[in-house]
Amino acid sequence: MSFNKILFPALICSFLLFNSCKNDNKNITNIRENTKEIIVKSSETLEKGAFLNSPEIPLETIRNNEYLLTNIKNKPHLQNEEYLRKEINKFIKSSEHAYVKTDTNNTIFYNVSELTLNQLQRIYLIYEHLEDSSSIQDMGKIIEKDVVDVYAEHGGIILFNKNKIYFKTLESYVKRDTSNNVLYGAPDETYLIPNIGYFHLHATSHNEKESANPSDRDLIISYFTARVCNEAHDFLITPINRGTFNVDYYGWNKEENLIIKILDLGNYNYNTSKIFK
Repeated sequence: MSFNKILFPALICSFLLFNSCKNDNKNITNIRENTKEIIVKSSETLEKGAFLNSPEIPLETIRNNEYLLTNIKNKPHLQNEEYLRKEINKFIKSSEHAYVKTDTNNTIFYNVSELTLNQLQRIYLIYEHLEDSSSIQDMGKIIEKDVVDVYAEHGGIILFNKNKIYFKTLESYVKRDTSNNVLYGAPDETYLIPNIGYFHLHATSHNEKESANPSDRDLIISYFTARVCNEAHDFLITPINRGTFNVDYYGWNKEENLIIKILDLGNYNYNTSKIFK
């Protein structure tokens, strides 16, 4: 049996065996059932796309990578792997991070030298985006909307707007309920609209330091996406204090990597007084 065939069931089991003293049994059951539903729905949507298109690389993946390349064609530095690795390493070293101590033994981090060109390009674009104060404020608005919404976890896709990127939120298809505030079910638009990556938030409060990393469920879904689509590019946004959030990249290319790894992209601060005007 291949490593991939072993890993996927293991990840599913690790999540479905999850328990938490913060939730009652009913909420735990709801989370487990909805997690299985998310995986099944993602499976149906992605496998349908894979079946209809190339058996090697599905049209969705080709389309998303073409979308990326079309929008960066006038930026030759984004084709230079050495430049991208150097700049991303600079960003990492100059940033504060939010590593989750309790998950140190279960979380595997990327070394920048391991990243493929299309991973480097996406990560660099996110760093470039977050160097702009107005973009950070926009992310603050997305976070604040999620914190006050106790019925759903928020997420969406990352798109281009001319030469810049932006985070477009798409409503979770999971039933709106307080027990589902830790679950994001990506709607069909996620897979149908050309994009450079997916994102979701862990934002049930302004202080989610202990959740500032992809959950087992997040890794399962990303793993499955890459198994079907050849690659996956996911970003997690987590508020760790009022006005401060952390960003993680996690993803996988089944031709290049054995397992999904995580890259902590650092902490960022937004001005809450401007958001609440």
